[in-house]
Amino acid sequence: MQLTFEHTFDAPIDTVFAMLTSAELYAALDDQAQVTIHQQDQVCTVRIERAFPTDDIPSPARSLVGDAIQILEVTQWVAAGKGFSATFDVRAPGKPLTFIGTIELGSAKTKTTFALSGNVKVNVPLIGGGLEKQVGELLTFQLQETASQAQELLR
Repeated sequence: MQLTFEHTFDAPIDTVFAMLTSAELYAALDDQAQVTIHQQDQVCTVRIERAFPTDDIPSPARSLVGDAIQILEVTQWVAAGKGFSATFDVRAPGKPLTFIGTIELGSAKTKTTFALSGNVKVNVPLIGGGLEKQVGELLTFQLQETASQAQELLR
């Protein structure tokens, strides 16, 4: 299932990029998250490991993943023209779930545009398509929370 998300930050692009590649943002979202940020040459890699409770997931899906699902997210950022671009890979180790795609940060005067496009895949026969929709809704909510928290920290 294709998922897109867009947000405009009220801050210059370099400030937004610094926030998106800082441990501060991810600690504010989840103080139990393990965040590693590594800069090598022109690539900034953000690696996040965290657990999400499955309380809001319907019981058939919850029986597949348990009370919480471990998530590993790796995002690799590079400078791209006057902006930044990234590839991301989100997985639930040992579970049939992936979310893979790209992010573009663009400058719009004193604001920054954030555009994410990715593919949610749940490899479960017969019910995978329905689960993808539910996972997509949860991911959209999480992206909104992340954007909101980032905007707060930018103030």
